[in-house]
Amino acid sequence: MSSPREDMRCETCLFWVKGGDGELKAHGRCHRFPAVYVGKPVDAAINTRWWRWPNTKPEDWCGEWQPNTRREEK
Repeated sequence: MSSPREDMRCETCLFWVKGGDGELKAHGRCHRFPAVYVGKPVDAAINTRWWRWPNTKPEDWCGEWQPNTRREEK
């Protein structure tokens, strides 16, 4: 899926955090909305729950994009 504007990608969005989970480390996580409940492991402690933000590719896009105004850490 191509972006309507090339500069409106996840990697340039205010809500995107680089570094996905597991094998998706080249990806990132979208923090536009709260994390989503994805279940409870069978062997987990009673109060353990799994909450995750969606993994996205740097070149992905959506209608919630906002320019990243945060300073880049060096």
